[in-house]
Amino acid sequence: AMTAQTAHKWAEVFISNDLDEFDCENRGGKYTPDFYDFFPEIEDAAKEYTLERCSEKSASFAIMDLAKFIDEQFYEVTNQIKEPGSPLIRSLSACLLVLRRWGARFKNNSQRPYFEGHERNDVVTHRQQFINYFLDREDSYYTVTEGEKPMWRFPSQKPPCILIFDTELNYVERSATASIHIGKDAYFDNMTILEQFERLFQLLQFKEAFKDHKIECIVDNARTHTARSHNVFEFGKSIGTRCPVDKIEYKDSQGNSKTLLCYFESGPNQGKSKGLLAMAKELGIKMPPTIKLPELQNLLTDHPAFKTVTRLEQLAEEYGIISYQVLPQVPLPA
Repeated sequence: AMTAQTAHKWAEVFISNDLDEFDCENRGGKYTPDFYDFFPEIEDAAKEYTLERCSEKSASFAIMDLAKFIDEQFYEVTNQIKEPGSPLIRSLSACLLVLRRWGARFKNNSQRPYFEGHERNDVVTHRQQFINYFLDREDSYYTVTEGEKPMWRFPSQKPPCILIFDTELNYVERSATASIHIGKDAYFDNMTILEQFERLFQLLQFKEAFKDHKIECIVDNARTHTARSHNVFEFGKSIGTRCPVDKIEYKDSQGNSKTLLCYFESGPNQGKSKGLLAMAKELGIKMPPTIKLPELQNLLTDHPAFKTVTRLEQLAEEYGIISYQVLPQVPLPA
């Protein structure tokens, strides 16, 4: 056995000096040939399999999958038949070690699979509303008959023009078709989206293909498309707390246009935000004197002043776009 002095010497060589010097002592390196020295083709196939599985969107790759794959490859390469009850040719521990040797890193997966949440109640409701919008107006669109020989069915009503916006559109220079431009690194913020859609809406009247047609817009549910001017949860409760907008314009239950100022214009609090409590009193909302902010926010959620449409939908309405539809949501669970 090594003495403490000798062990310390070789530890310093290993940490501070050349690895070749450490190996020449013949205590490092492999004692016997490795499994993959005999079957390099299995190692190559296992690496490719691992890379393919780790590239999948769903984090379903387990170490047992790799162990079973190597086991199948071994019996296929050697033309042997595996007897029932035989252990795996490479243990789970050995597969973990070889993954580390290949450079794998084991980390918590913070990205949830994209397909989770598809059957959540709010997602199902949104999907049904989106589909039913078009099914209820079937006579206004071109459809295709069913059967072995499908044919186009022409609309009995005057068909609208449907504009579908996506980052994979083909753009035509100096045309209404080209009004949605991809930004830096394919990134948009809400103001960029609004500016580009406004340019599109302004140009539509000059494009012959859209002349005398009603326009329907379909966009995906990206945050830049669904952003609203304000949200009740963005407001503070008291005077001088957070407030995202200067005023709120809305229509009451009778369809009358109303304006709710969010900042004091006179008095000792001039220039300060009113807070939800003061605004709720102006709106005539009855509430207990000791109401807390979460309760107040929930109370105001369904009020017309806070039940707003998206900024993009407001813009579409200003330019006479008859319909603005957002593709069904595919959100990730929190």
